[in-house]
Amino acid sequence: MSLIIVPCFLLAIIILSANLLLRRKKLNEPPVVPHIIPLLGHTIEYMNNPEGLLRRCREKYGEIFTIYIFGALHTVVGECYSPEIFKSPHMSFVNALEEKLPLAHITNVVQDPDYAELGARLVSKCISGRMEVYQHRVFAELQEASKKLIGECKQPKLINEMLPLVHECMSRAIADIFVGEELARDEEVVNTFRTFTRDVTDSTLSNALLTFIHPKLYMNEILFRFKFGSNPATRHKSLLIRKIRHIAAKRLEQEALLGSSYSRPDDLLQDLLEHPRNDKADPKYEWMVSQMIFLIWAGIHSTTRSAMDCLFDYAGRSEYWDELVEEQRTVLNTSDWKERSVTVEELAKMEKLDSFLRESMRLEDLYIDLDHRVMSPTFKFSNGLELPEGRHVVINFHELNASSSLNGAKPNTFNGFRYVNKSSPAHKVTRDFLHFGLGRHACPGRVMSVVVMKMFMSLIIRKYDVVTQSGTRPKNLFVKGLPAPCNEPLIFTNKV
Repeated sequence: MSLIIVPCFLLAIIILSANLLLRRKKLNEPPVVPHIIPLLGHTIEYMNNPEGLLRRCREKYGEIFTIYIFGALHTVVGECYSPEIFKSPHMSFVNALEEKLPLAHITNVVQDPDYAELGARLVSKCISGRMEVYQHRVFAELQEASKKLIGECKQPKLINEMLPLVHECMSRAIADIFVGEELARDEEVVNTFRTFTRDVTDSTLSNALLTFIHPKLYMNEILFRFKFGSNPATRHKSLLIRKIRHIAAKRLEQEALLGSSYSRPDDLLQDLLEHPRNDKADPKYEWMVSQMIFLIWAGIHSTTRSAMDCLFDYAGRSEYWDELVEEQRTVLNTSDWKERSVTVEELAKMEKLDSFLRESMRLEDLYIDLDHRVMSPTFKFSNGLELPEGRHVVINFHELNASSSLNGAKPNTFNGFRYVNKSSPAHKVTRDFLHFGLGRHACPGRVMSVVVMKMFMSLIIRKYDVVTQSGTRPKNLFVKGLPAPCNEPLIFTNKV
């Protein structure tokens, strides 16, 4: 009997899909690139030669075209029309993400229907808008982590695995902002910040082949398995609830005891404790942790990836070392400039480091990224092309990065000082820099991310001479259709 169920189920999906396609209003859609292999479409070609696929399609079909990858049609949009995606209220980055990785359900932030807007407000108001409050604590966490993981390097020290090191530094810094200084030094808490994204990703990818049958089959399998089986978020949430409950109870007790003399802690934990949707008399710890762990996934992975790329760009491009070091000396301008903390105000004056980071992030996005989903019955581009509801739309970064009209001379060549004296700080979203999105879809945590990365790079530049084992900038990896940082060892030596 079971042998009949699966074929019947697949046949039902095919019939239903065909019926919907026949009933759909005829639209003036972009050209759909033909493919030969059913279900897989262009997936294998994209995984093996994404640059060749995008170039071939762009040359033959124009700036907007549709390919079939990872079980769904994806419309690829280039230089001229990509801003229309970010500015439209009918496009959703969050819904596109949720359809491929149901993170809101996994973390249970869906208990708030406006969870995306709630998270954006929390980050914008409580974190990005108050980085001056966190600056010295963040630097202290980065300094402590680097001392532990890199240490003194009187003789050249080769470190084979850089990703765990950078991940640890970013996790500790962001943990301090989220849960405060005491819990940021708790190894179990830091481990959750460090491993939550990996645990969820590994678990959801275990049945990724289902996407080639139908994306909803893949998503529903995840939701069923996580609800009735093992959900990696549950273990992390339970630990955070246990740790946070203890800290929150102490804070509430002190506030009741001291009254107006109480010194309010500065961290996201306190902001959630005092949030209008919470009840300080009976805190909703599950709600608090759900919001927090959703933001952990959104923040730490991307910040770690960009910090890794910037570090390798620095280590592999010796022509920038002297000027970046001199800028540190000039801006900090004290006898202890190599060791002391750095403020947000001082970071803003480091234009060369800022430009270096921005250029590193610009070239980090190699092919297609920033998936959005059409939320209205029809989406219409200014050139008349139309997309149906539910269509996934991605940005062609391969085209954007190669545009001389957007990026100036030699756009595909790394130029660390491309943005110096151009009023384009690393957190600023513009048409030539879509790493953090644009318009209504811009990342609300970009200020925090940039401050943490610049502090990390400032610390490294002042403390160490860093070089790649090969002496050049190694290429990033592209694994199973996803970009990944390079894995070449780095060599650290104390700066004289």
